[in-house]
Amino acid sequence: MPHWRDYLDSPLLGAYSLFDDATEKFKEVDGYIIRSAMEEHVLGRAGKRRYHVVYTSLHKTKPMKVNVIISNNIALAAGSLNPQKWVNVPVTFFVDENVSTREGITAAIRCRPRAIAPPDYSKQEAQLRACETLEDLQLVYTSAGFPKAALVHVKDEMKNKIESKNELPTNTPA
Repeated sequence: MPHWRDYLDSPLLGAYSLFDDATEKFKEVDGYIIRSAMEEHVLGRAGKRRYHVVYTSLHKTKPMKVNVIISNNIALAAGSLNPQKWVNVPVTFFVDENVSTREGITAAIRCRPRAIAPPDYSKQEAQLRACETLEDLQLVYTSAGFPKAALVHVKDEMKNKIESKNELPTNTPA
């Protein structure tokens, strides 16, 4: 059953926004990209100050006030607790239909970080593998913006290969 706010035209994104009337089920929405984020002080039911983050995405126009759990999931994906660093972070929203509240069981929106593809360093690796001298290898490896930590093993491999190629054969008496 949809949340009671399904019957209101709320300006905020919530579980009720993800209910599909055609299938009578909640839909999972993948591909939200955080466009902006800011902290906002909100008073909870007990009058205590609580912190929420309001953000909107490129794919939806509704902003969303998130709780601590969702904030932590976004922070995990962004690698920072600072909401200013959450811009362009991809997330997936889904609805948990069995959330226990004071009023009983209800549906609530949840968030999980989307897997981000690891960076592709194939071009930089090819540059390292094309080096024929130690000087070339050093020049490429120390160039600005080069992902040193990611390709240190390739640099070491090429260094050993170049050094072994440059070794002079020892003269052995016949």
